[in-house]
Amino acid sequence: MIKTAFDSFLNFFFPAECKICRQPLTSFEEKYVCARCFSRIEIVSCCCKKCGLPLAASFEEVKDPLCEQCQRKKRQFHLSRSATPFFGNVRECIHLFKYSKKMGLAKPLGDLMLKALLSFWPDLEIDLILPVPLHSDKEYSRGFNQAYLLAGEISKGINLPVVKGNLQRVVNTASQTSLSPKERLKNVKGAFKIKRPEALAKKKILLIDDVFTTGATVEECSRILKAAGVREVNVFTLARTVG
Repeated sequence: MIKTAFDSFLNFFFPAECKICRQPLTSFEEKYVCARCFSRIEIVSCCCKKCGLPLAASFEEVKDPLCEQCQRKKRQFHLSRSATPFFGNVRECIHLFKYSKKMGLAKPLGDLMLKALLSFWPDLEIDLILPVPLHSDKEYSRGFNQAYLLAGEISKGINLPVVKGNLQRVVNTASQTSLSPKERLKNVKGAFKIKRPEALAKKKILLIDDVFTTGATVEECSRILKAAGVREVNVFTLARTVG
Protein backbone atom coordinates (compact mmCIF):
# COMPACT_ATOMS: atom_id res chain seq x y z
CA MET A 1 0.00 0.00 0.00
CA ILE A 2 2.87 2.37 0.84
CA LYS A 3 4.52 1.65 -2.52
CA THR A 4 1.24 2.22 -4.39
CA ALA A 5 0.70 5.53 -2.62
CA PHE A 6 4.27 6.59 -3.35
CA ASP A 7 3.93 5.62 -7.03
CA SER A 8 0.69 7.63 -7.23
CA PHE A 9 2.45 10.63 -5.68
CA LEU A 10 5.31 10.40 -8.19
CA ASN A 11 2.98 9.97 -11.15
CA PHE A 12 0.91 12.99 -10.10
CA PHE A 13 3.86 15.36 -9.90
CA PHE A 14 6.19 13.62 -12.36
CA PRO A 15 3.94 11.68 -14.79
CA ALA A 16 5.64 8.79 -16.57
CA GLU A 17 5.97 9.22 -20.29
CA CYS A 18 5.51 6.84 -23.19
CA LYS A 19 8.88 5.49 -24.28
CA ILE A 20 7.86 5.82 -27.93
CA CYS A 21 6.01 9.13 -28.37
CA ARG A 22 7.24 10.76 -25.12
CA GLN A 23 3.73 11.89 -24.18
CA PRO A 24 2.59 11.39 -20.56
CA LEU A 25 0.96 8.06 -19.74
CA THR A 26 -2.63 8.71 -18.73
CA SER A 27 -3.60 5.56 -16.81
CA PHE A 28 -2.06 3.05 -14.43
CA GLU A 29 -2.82 0.27 -16.95
CA GLU A 30 -0.34 1.76 -19.43
CA LYS A 31 3.10 0.22 -18.97
CA TYR A 32 5.93 2.17 -20.63
CA VAL A 33 3.97 2.57 -23.89
CA CYS A 34 0.72 4.53 -24.23
CA ALA A 35 -2.54 3.11 -25.56
CA ARG A 36 -2.33 5.35 -28.62
CA CYS A 37 1.06 3.92 -29.66
CA PHE A 38 -0.21 0.39 -29.04
CA SER A 39 -3.27 1.08 -31.21
CA ARG A 40 -0.94 1.88 -34.12
CA ILE A 41 0.56 -1.61 -34.15
CA GLU A 42 -0.53 -3.28 -37.38
CA ILE A 43 -2.08 -6.75 -37.12
CA VAL A 44 -1.34 -9.21 -39.93
CA SER A 45 -4.40 -9.73 -42.11
CA CYS A 46 -3.15 -11.48 -45.26
CA CYS A 47 -0.35 -14.03 -45.02
CA CYS A 48 1.20 -17.20 -46.40
CA LYS A 49 -1.08 -20.08 -45.38
CA LYS A 50 1.91 -22.16 -44.23
CA CYS A 51 4.50 -19.92 -42.54
CA GLY A 52 2.43 -16.79 -41.87
CA LEU A 53 4.65 -14.39 -43.83
CA PRO A 54 2.64 -11.14 -44.26
CA LEU A 55 1.61 -10.70 -47.89
CA ALA A 56 0.37 -7.73 -49.90
CA ALA A 57 -3.35 -7.00 -49.86
CA SER A 58 -3.54 -8.20 -53.49
CA PHE A 59 -3.14 -11.77 -52.21
CA GLU A 60 -6.41 -11.58 -50.28
CA GLU A 61 -8.23 -12.78 -53.39
CA VAL A 62 -5.91 -15.82 -53.70
CA LYS A 63 -7.12 -19.01 -52.05
CA ASP A 64 -4.49 -20.44 -49.67
CA PRO A 65 -1.56 -18.30 -50.87
CA LEU A 66 1.99 -19.62 -50.37
CA CYS A 67 5.13 -17.50 -50.16
CA GLU A 68 8.08 -18.30 -52.42
CA GLN A 69 9.98 -20.17 -49.68
CA CYS A 70 7.05 -22.39 -48.76
CA GLN A 71 6.59 -23.27 -52.42
CA ARG A 72 10.19 -24.47 -52.55
CA LYS A 73 10.84 -26.14 -49.18
CA LYS A 74 9.18 -28.42 -46.68
CA ARG A 75 8.58 -26.86 -43.26
CA GLN A 76 9.17 -28.77 -40.03
CA PHE A 77 6.16 -27.16 -38.34
CA HIS A 78 2.54 -27.69 -39.33
CA LEU A 79 1.53 -24.03 -39.49
CA SER A 80 2.98 -20.73 -38.28
CA ARG A 81 1.40 -17.34 -37.67
CA SER A 82 2.63 -14.00 -36.33
CA ALA A 83 0.49 -11.30 -34.79
CA THR A 84 2.20 -8.32 -36.41
CA PRO A 85 4.96 -7.34 -38.86
CA PHE A 86 8.26 -6.53 -37.14
CA PHE A 87 8.55 -2.80 -37.67
CA GLY A 88 7.44 0.50 -36.18
CA ASN A 89 5.92 0.52 -32.72
CA VAL A 90 5.99 -3.22 -32.12
CA ARG A 91 9.70 -3.28 -32.88
CA GLU A 92 10.19 -0.50 -30.31
CA CYS A 93 8.09 -2.44 -27.79
CA ILE A 94 10.05 -5.65 -28.29
CA HIS A 95 13.37 -3.87 -27.87
CA LEU A 96 12.11 -2.22 -24.67
CA PHE A 97 10.82 -5.58 -23.44
CA LYS A 98 13.91 -7.68 -24.22
CA TYR A 99 16.88 -5.38 -23.99
CA SER A 100 15.71 -2.66 -21.59
CA LYS A 101 14.02 -5.28 -19.38
CA LYS A 102 10.63 -3.56 -19.33
CA MET A 103 8.87 -6.72 -18.17
CA GLY A 104 5.62 -4.85 -17.62
CA LEU A 105 5.17 -5.01 -21.41
CA ALA A 106 4.63 -8.78 -21.24
CA LYS A 107 0.93 -8.37 -20.49
CA PRO A 108 -0.06 -5.86 -23.23
CA LEU A 109 2.10 -7.68 -25.80
CA GLY A 110 0.70 -11.04 -24.67
CA ASP A 111 -2.84 -9.65 -24.87
CA LEU A 112 -2.12 -8.48 -28.42
CA MET A 113 -0.91 -11.98 -29.30
CA LEU A 114 -3.94 -13.60 -27.69
CA LYS A 115 -6.35 -11.43 -29.68
CA ALA A 116 -4.55 -12.27 -32.93
CA LEU A 117 -4.34 -15.98 -32.05
CA LEU A 118 -8.09 -16.24 -31.49
CA SER A 119 -8.66 -14.40 -34.75
CA PHE A 120 -6.30 -16.59 -36.81
CA TRP A 121 -7.10 -19.94 -35.20
CA PRO A 122 -10.48 -19.83 -33.40
CA ASP A 123 -10.72 -23.62 -33.51
CA LEU A 124 -7.05 -24.53 -33.03
CA GLU A 125 -6.67 -27.82 -31.18
CA ILE A 126 -3.63 -27.87 -28.91
CA ASP A 127 -2.70 -29.77 -25.76
CA LEU A 128 -0.03 -27.51 -24.29
CA ILE A 129 2.13 -24.45 -24.88
CA LEU A 130 5.92 -24.49 -25.16
CA PRO A 131 8.04 -21.32 -25.17
CA VAL A 132 11.22 -21.36 -27.23
CA PRO A 133 13.90 -21.67 -24.51
CA LEU A 134 16.94 -19.53 -23.89
CA HIS A 135 20.22 -21.09 -22.83
CA SER A 136 20.47 -21.00 -19.03
CA ASP A 137 23.43 -18.60 -19.18
CA LYS A 138 21.54 -16.15 -21.40
CA GLU A 139 18.38 -16.39 -19.32
CA TYR A 140 20.40 -15.75 -16.15
CA SER A 141 22.08 -12.74 -17.76
CA ARG A 142 18.81 -11.27 -19.05
CA GLY A 143 16.84 -12.20 -15.97
CA PHE A 144 13.89 -13.71 -17.85
CA ASN A 145 12.84 -15.53 -21.00
CA GLN A 146 10.60 -13.23 -23.04
CA ALA A 147 8.96 -16.16 -24.86
CA TYR A 148 7.98 -17.73 -21.52
CA LEU A 149 6.40 -14.49 -20.28
CA LEU A 150 4.41 -14.09 -23.50
CA ALA A 151 3.35 -17.75 -23.37
CA GLY A 152 2.12 -17.20 -19.82
CA GLU A 153 -0.20 -14.40 -20.92
CA ILE A 154 -1.59 -16.53 -23.75
CA SER A 155 -2.04 -19.45 -21.35
CA LYS A 156 -4.32 -17.36 -19.15
CA GLY A 157 -6.54 -16.54 -22.12
CA ILE A 158 -6.98 -20.05 -23.48
CA ASN A 159 -6.65 -21.98 -20.20
CA LEU A 160 -3.88 -24.33 -21.31
CA PRO A 161 -0.65 -25.11 -19.46
CA VAL A 162 2.76 -23.67 -20.32
CA VAL A 163 5.48 -26.30 -20.02
CA LYS A 164 8.93 -24.94 -19.28
CA GLY A 165 12.06 -27.06 -18.98
CA ASN A 166 11.22 -30.01 -21.22
CA LEU A 167 12.35 -28.31 -24.42
CA GLN A 168 15.87 -27.15 -23.53
CA ARG A 169 18.52 -25.07 -25.24
CA VAL A 170 21.75 -26.93 -24.52
CA VAL A 171 24.13 -24.87 -26.67
CA ASN A 172 24.69 -21.18 -25.95
CA THR A 173 24.62 -20.17 -29.60
CA ALA A 174 25.87 -16.89 -31.01
CA SER A 175 23.30 -14.17 -31.63
CA GLN A 176 21.39 -14.75 -34.85
CA THR A 177 21.05 -11.02 -35.56
CA SER A 178 23.95 -10.59 -37.98
CA LEU A 179 23.88 -14.07 -39.54
CA SER A 180 22.69 -15.05 -43.01
CA PRO A 181 19.82 -17.53 -43.36
CA LYS A 182 22.25 -20.42 -43.98
CA GLU A 183 24.40 -19.37 -41.03
CA ARG A 184 21.32 -19.21 -38.81
CA LEU A 185 20.38 -22.79 -39.68
CA LYS A 186 23.90 -23.98 -38.92
CA ASN A 187 24.03 -21.94 -35.72
CA VAL A 188 20.98 -23.63 -34.15
CA LYS A 189 21.62 -27.16 -35.44
CA GLY A 190 21.78 -29.42 -32.40
CA ALA A 191 21.18 -26.52 -30.01
CA PHE A 192 18.01 -28.02 -28.47
CA LYS A 193 17.05 -31.26 -26.77
CA ILE A 194 13.98 -32.82 -25.17
CA LYS A 195 14.37 -33.81 -21.52
CA ARG A 196 11.24 -35.99 -21.20
CA PRO A 197 10.00 -37.12 -24.63
CA GLU A 198 7.28 -39.31 -23.11
CA ALA A 199 5.53 -36.21 -21.73
CA LEU A 200 5.15 -34.80 -25.25
CA ALA A 201 4.35 -37.94 -27.23
CA LYS A 202 1.28 -37.57 -29.48
CA LYS A 203 0.63 -34.03 -28.22
CA LYS A 204 -0.35 -31.03 -30.30
CA ILE A 205 2.00 -28.20 -29.37
CA LEU A 206 1.77 -24.43 -29.67
CA LEU A 207 5.37 -23.17 -29.86
CA ILE A 208 5.74 -19.53 -28.78
CA ASP A 209 8.51 -17.04 -29.56
CA ASP A 210 8.82 -13.28 -29.83
CA VAL A 211 10.12 -12.82 -33.40
CA PHE A 212 10.14 -15.04 -36.50
CA THR A 213 13.00 -13.91 -38.75
CA THR A 214 14.17 -16.70 -41.05
CA GLY A 215 12.46 -19.41 -39.03
CA ALA A 216 15.70 -21.28 -38.28
CA THR A 217 15.05 -21.47 -34.54
CA VAL A 218 11.43 -22.62 -34.70
CA GLU A 219 12.26 -25.06 -37.53
CA GLU A 220 14.96 -26.70 -35.38
CA CYS A 221 12.67 -26.82 -32.34
CA SER A 222 9.89 -28.31 -34.47
CA ARG A 223 12.26 -30.91 -35.92
CA ILE A 224 13.35 -32.29 -32.55
CA LEU A 225 9.82 -32.10 -31.14
CA LYS A 226 8.53 -34.23 -34.01
CA ALA A 227 11.45 -36.63 -33.57
CA ALA A 228 10.40 -36.95 -29.92
CA GLY A 229 6.92 -38.08 -30.97
CA VAL A 230 4.98 -34.81 -30.92
CA ARG A 231 1.94 -35.15 -33.15
CA GLU A 232 1.82 -31.57 -34.46
CA VAL A 233 3.74 -28.32 -33.93
CA ASN A 234 2.08 -24.99 -34.61
CA VAL A 235 4.21 -21.86 -34.22
CA PHE A 236 2.97 -18.51 -33.01
CA THR A 237 5.16 -15.43 -32.63
CA LEU A 238 4.51 -11.86 -31.66
CA ALA A 239 6.20 -10.42 -34.76
CA ARG A 240 7.48 -11.45 -38.17
CA THR A 241 10.24 -9.78 -40.13
CA VAL A 242 9.30 -8.82 -43.66
CA GLY A 243 11.75 -8.46 -46.52
